Amino acid sequence: MHLVTHVQARWAALSIVAVVSVAVIGCRGGSEDDIGSTYVTSKAISAVEGGSVEVTASEDAVLAGTRVDIPPGALSEDTVISIAPGLDDIANDGASPAGPVVRFGPEGTRFEGAAVVTLPYDGSALIAIQVRAADGTTSTIDPEAVMQDGAARTVAFEVAGLAELQPSRVDTTGEVCGNRADDNGNAYIDEGCRPGPE
Repeated sequence: MHLVTHVQARWAALSIVAVVSVAVIGCRGGSEDDIGSTYVTSKAISAVEGGSVEVTASEDAVLAGTRVDIPPGALSEDTVISIAPGLDDIANDGASPAGPVVRFGPEGTRFEGAAVVTLPYDGSALIAIQVRAADGTTSTIDPEAVMQDGAARTVAFEVAGLAELQPSRVDTTGEVCGNRADDNGNAYIDEGCRPGPE
């Protein structure tokens, strides 16, 4: 009789541990972004005061120098702004990557007025910014709207909202890769060319 009571007590204790474990794991839930998050940095920004979020070299060597400056009144409410590496290059019109893909969150956040984003880039002569919105649509910020700092190897530009962003090289040669033709009439075939139909 004593043995049966001991076994029942042990099973009861194990059942309690199992229930508590499930409850603790369930409490750790939250949004998918919180679980296994790949954010390099994040910071709460006051809607009234504005503020900046920046990636340092100690946080991520590739994204170091990435920054967003949000002016006072640009946010509709206090918001935690995050910076993370993007997963895939953003290819618009055969653009050639000139820096990392950076994901600013919460994606889809819109600003009253504009915020300024700074991204690291490879020092290429002329840079456009490729944009991928939360819904997957892509667009381009033209070079005329991008301020380049060749010494610091950063580019800065205004944005109206948060999305994935990537610096890209702008083709200035007029050549199309792989067509075996002198497209710009300078007696060279496919030099410094942009990707095109083979």
